[in-house]
Amino acid sequence: MEAMHEGDLCIRVWRASVRRLLPLIWGINAFLLVTNLALAAGWRPPVNTIAHQLNMDNEICLAAWYASSLLLLVAGAAALQAGLSGQVRGSARRSRPGWWMVTGIALFLSADETATIHETIGNSYIKYVNATFLGAHVTWTELLAPFILGAALFLGIFLWRELRSTPRARAIFGVALGCWLGAVALETLAAVLGAMPVLGIFEPAVEETLENVGTTLMLTALLELGFRRSVKPLGQDRTAA
Repeated sequence: MEAMHEGDLCIRVWRASVRRLLPLIWGINAFLLVTNLALAAGWRPPVNTIAHQLNMDNEICLAAWYASSLLLLVAGAAALQAGLSGQVRGSARRSRPGWWMVTGIALFLSADETATIHETIGNSYIKYVNATFLGAHVTWTELLAPFILGAALFLGIFLWRELRSTPRARAIFGVALGCWLGAVALETLAAVLGAMPVLGIFEPAVEETLENVGTTLMLTALLELGFRRSVKPLGQDRTAA
């Protein structure tokens, strides 16, 4: 009984710590959105370094590192689920490879936030292959469309199934996926209609915020699942579902 009490206490402390972390993340998201909208509207802080570090459209700054860190947290939460799945038998264990794939996608996206991978691929294609396709200018979203659609389809199917026993987490994940796809659609629209002044000025702030919001919601959904499975064993959870 003492061991169970200590384990329950650890879970309660962990949950309380996480619940304090999420409001902080949402506060940072809101701060970056307001700051970047102000910068886009013409505001300039007294120290230019502040504007440089808070510019979410800059891949080599503190704001990009923050977005990368959020994705690392998602990767860690997915890896934890993979570890839990490996400790049981049956259908729950068979989901382990899927969780590792979620981890891999999150790690790739985290690296892309600061390593400009998708921009490099797009620029290299334009430089060495062709700048147009069927008369239209090529963008990175078109080149990486198979990966984007494939990853979105996999995440949608796999996580929708895994989160079926936690309706709240499933609903949060659905909104998260919508935010990510909305960010990609917005960047594609901006590339096509880049001449529109208002869209071109404020698009980066809205797009990057959609990505951060989607990542935060994804993290929240995985934590909700983790909370449930910390109370109810994974095998029971899957059987009940």
